[in-house]
Amino acid sequence: ELERGTDWQLFTPGTVAGVDAFRQSRGLSTPEDGGTPPGWVDRATAEALWLALEERGLAVEIRRQLRNVLHIRN
Repeated sequence: ELERGTDWQLFTPGTVAGVDAFRQSRGLSTPEDGGTPPGWVDRATAEALWLALEERGLAVEIRRQLRNVLHIRN
């Protein structure tokens, strides 16, 4: 189950740091190299995140959990 604290919908400083660390670990540009703003989540980041989840066998379950908390409005 996805952990949800009181700030689960916020882009916190911890979230920004996590995104930047993940981008760096995957060889994507970071604020340190002047390539992206802090916490930047673009297509390349999203694709790398899903690939990392697939590599760990977690993508199907995370997609299921996300469907339960996300709603698309018309």
